[in-house]
Amino acid sequence: MKMKIPAYAKINLFLDVMEKREDGFHNIRSIMHRITLCDYLSCEKAEGEGNLINVTCAKAEIPCGKDNLVWCAAKLFFDTFGIADYKVDFVIEKHIPMAAGLAGGSADAAAALLLLNELYDVHASTEKLCEIGARLGSDIPFCIDGVTSITTGRGEIMEKIDCSPDFIFVVSKGGEGISTPKAYRQIDEMYGDTLKDNFGDLDGALEAVKEGDSAKLAKYAYNTFESVVLPIHAEASAAKKIMLENGAVFAMLSGSGPSVFGVFKTMTEAEITSAILSDAGYDSHVCRSL
Repeated sequence: MKMKIPAYAKINLFLDVMEKREDGFHNIRSIMHRITLCDYLSCEKAEGEGNLINVTCAKAEIPCGKDNLVWCAAKLFFDTFGIADYKVDFVIEKHIPMAAGLAGGSADAAAALLLLNELYDVHASTEKLCEIGARLGSDIPFCIDGVTSITTGRGEIMEKIDCSPDFIFVVSKGGEGISTPKAYRQIDEMYGDTLKDNFGDLDGALEAVKEGDSAKLAKYAYNTFESVVLPIHAEASAAKKIMLENGAVFAMLSGSGPSVFGVFKTMTEAEITSAILSDAGYDSHVCRSL
């Protein structure tokens, strides 16, 4: 039996990077928001000798062995539940830009855990799958069970927000990807001990999201990474400028970037802006809140 599900990207409508923890990660305060931009992951039991996890993707730049989070998620799933005899094929249909702050790899890993849970009749709870996912990446629990959530800790602690905003987005990536560890190091160098203080107004952003008010959210949307990424990433800075010049209510880096998203009042404005960005060489997508 072959199964296929979407693996949705996320953006950060608010992201406050806080102090570094003893485990080497940073505490954060964030509003994560799932969007309709997605990869697709298919999975089926395979033929062959021995235990096999095969991952394939049409995009040559995607690693398909042990460096792929889908492979890692599958291995951890089988190990966790004591499944000693497994042969499985995964196919990734990639649409989410890579190394872009959109949790594309995490979304694919989350989808792998959900698919295997069904394919092998494990019936693990969502909480258990999130626990497994958190061992691989901080964004994976949200990709398993989030739509719009306040995330804290290193990103694995979620509080779902009871709201259903319907924002129109343009999400674009240009230039080289950003190393998340490097971006965090630059934040440490810039802010030092002041990271323990709260930056940005999370309560104001949360209220705007609940109201679905993009103009109000423009006043409170915040991302600590902008201060270290935009000055050194010309393409991200230019994408933000293009969005604002073409009708975006606001535009901001997502995660550690270099993807930039803009919120637009109309689909027409979004489509025109995305076309401008595509013509300029950006990987650009129009999407909505999920």
